[in-house]
Amino acid sequence: MQSTEVVHKQPVLGAVLVAVMDLHHEVLPRLAQVMRIRLHDWLVQQREAQGAAFDATESVDQLVITTASLPLAHEFARSLLALCPVDSALPALIRLGLALVTDSEPSHRAGQRARQLALAGAPGEWSMDSAQLPLADELLALAWQASSPGDRVSYRPPLPRAHLVDPPGLVPVVAVMPLRRRSGPIEFNAVGELFADSLINQLSQFSQLRVLSRRSTTELREQVGNLPGLQAGLGASHVLSGRFSVGLGRSLQLELNLHDCTSGAELWQGRYQGLVDDLIQGDLDLVGPCASELAHSLLQCSLEAVAGNTWSELRDFERLIGAGTLLFRLSEAAFQRARELLDELQARHPRSPLVLAWLAIWHNMQVLDGRVDIQVGKECALRAAQAALELNPEQALAHAALAHLHTAVGRRPDLALPHSEQALRANPNEPMAWLFRGLALAVLDRGGEASQAAMLGQRLSPLDPWSHTFDLVTASALASAGRWQEALESCRRSLQLCPTHGPAVRQLITILQALDRGDEARRWVDRLLQLRPGYTVARYRRVTDALHFPAMEREALLMEAAGVPLS
Repeated sequence: MQSTEVVHKQPVLGAVLVAVMDLHHEVLPRLAQVMRIRLHDWLVQQREAQGAAFDATESVDQLVITTASLPLAHEFARSLLALCPVDSALPALIRLGLALVTDSEPSHRAGQRARQLALAGAPGEWSMDSAQLPLADELLALAWQASSPGDRVSYRPPLPRAHLVDPPGLVPVVAVMPLRRRSGPIEFNAVGELFADSLINQLSQFSQLRVLSRRSTTELREQVGNLPGLQAGLGASHVLSGRFSVGLGRSLQLELNLHDCTSGAELWQGRYQGLVDDLIQGDLDLVGPCASELAHSLLQCSLEAVAGNTWSELRDFERLIGAGTLLFRLSEAAFQRARELLDELQARHPRSPLVLAWLAIWHNMQVLDGRVDIQVGKECALRAAQAALELNPEQALAHAALAHLHTAVGRRPDLALPHSEQALRANPNEPMAWLFRGLALAVLDRGGEASQAAMLGQRLSPLDPWSHTFDLVTASALASAGRWQEALESCRRSLQLCPTHGPAVRQLITILQALDRGDEARRWVDRLLQLRPGYTVARYRRVTDALHFPAMEREALLMEAAGVPLS
């Protein structure tokens, strides 16, 4: 959508976001209760992560959020829509309305208008006043569509991106869904995700399988019975699902089913018994046989069990899930909360290679977001990753973190490639290893290999919480291959997910300039300088060491041609 110039631009004092449940659905009682629980749990998580950054009130059919931060309101809107995707087996029950607080539109009137906008939209849509859209700089990158009546515009999240990469031939693509609790206390809910995570770790050791990440399968956990939806949303050829029960003495019973997504045929069943505590402590007596039988069913071969992660209690695994989710959000509070959770885990498990690997990624992100001195952050990330590899030389995520560090922070892609190769030898299905390999290859101007690696990373985690970075790295890889139009589409997807991400804006400028769309590129230069005051081509060359890398120097020249200040 083209941005509109506003001559008399009012200052934005805040925003009111209203989420309304659709109370006219034919299965209202059950679905409404599910959504109320989801909304309440979501609100509790946000209060824990964001503190006093917003106010919220709940009622039977709606949630009203008031905040002084427009980027936070934007993040909340996307997060709420993701609670119930429009292609989920659970029909979309949320409509969103957003109104800005200005001098002429106080908060109480903005709240009324936000509710009107929500009710005027469709389930799964986010609506706002067309007259206010030019005031909302953070939202201009979204694909807003004109609605009827003409004073409303709406936004619907893009569909999952599994279609971006062709299926890898005859190699099965397996989605292991979190198991549903059939019976037992509610505090054991996370057992279903822990088992799925452990099974994914085992299956990922087998290079002839493609195993989707748990981060993506969790996003579509409500779609278990919708095989075509999982095939479209995740690109899965096979889906493993099931139920678990927890009985006396924390005994655990599992009922598993493997289905072919195309035919719907059930290919395999498995029934297993064990103890919750054994699963938490990483005992493979339960997961190992299941992985072997499942792989045998798919490829008629056996799978050797390998050492898994050990936790002292279920809450530790929940902390890891929380840290991994919060780490990729934009807000400072969420980012720092992720560090707190990782510190808690490290205190409880000082010799856990996985926790140390996540700490290394946290430090990488801290440097890239400009939150810390480059050298200090680089040394912290290096120490954490090396400590993880001292404990387990085959820790795939630690190698991936080093590949990220050497490429994005240290500007030594030649050092990054061996780590990405070691990560993929340890786990051929680690999405971040493929992603950071693609980034290193793009910097080295090996565009064909770079685009293949980055797109395979997307394929393995199509609904990753870090999707905006997956899209951005893919755009960079496609650009290095000279596939500018595809790079443009990927970069725009990144900005739709994260409109205030400076590197994505910078990448978009270079792509538009390469496509001879200079006027549009110059408009985005203005946006870049709003997000990164004082940004110059000289600074880019210094940070990227562009003189040593033709791909980086090419981007520098494109930025200069688009109007980014030289120095």
